[in-house]
Amino acid sequence: MKHGRKQAEETREKLTNMPIDLIICSPLIRAKETADIINKGRNIPIVIDERAIERNLGIYEGMPNSQEIFNEIRYYTKNVPVQDGEDCQSYTKRVFEFLDDVIKKYKGKYENVLICSHGFFLRSASWYFNGIPGENEEVVRIKNCQVDVYEV
Repeated sequence: MKHGRKQAEETREKLTNMPIDLIICSPLIRAKETADIINKGRNIPIVIDERAIERNLGIYEGMPNSQEIFNEIRYYTKNVPVQDGEDCQSYTKRVFEFLDDVIKKYKGKYENVLICSHGFFLRSASWYFNGIPGENEEVVRIKNCQVDVYEV
């Protein structure tokens, strides 16, 4: 937890000169805490949105992501089923619908929107803006407090 807060502080410093008009945040504690740290001293409105939540990993929830199965369930092209959870393509569809809605709702109203979410969310968001991976898909590991910038 202490390390995560330090990463959030470092991210806040990186974003100091970046204008942010709205923060949309996952309801999970670590995302909300990150949003609050980034927002420190800025007074940016924060909207908690359930749709920005991390992927439901079902029976794999809470397991260390170093387990081999995590390498498999990250692939869009393999779309490995996740018992009691979301497969990659279903989750990605959910993220795409969320991003469609955010753009429709906030474009023209806010210039710069920050979304505080999670690794699987960021991976799916990158596919939204850069295209869904093809047959030679390479899984990119998402870093904690990674910042990706997209133009809409």
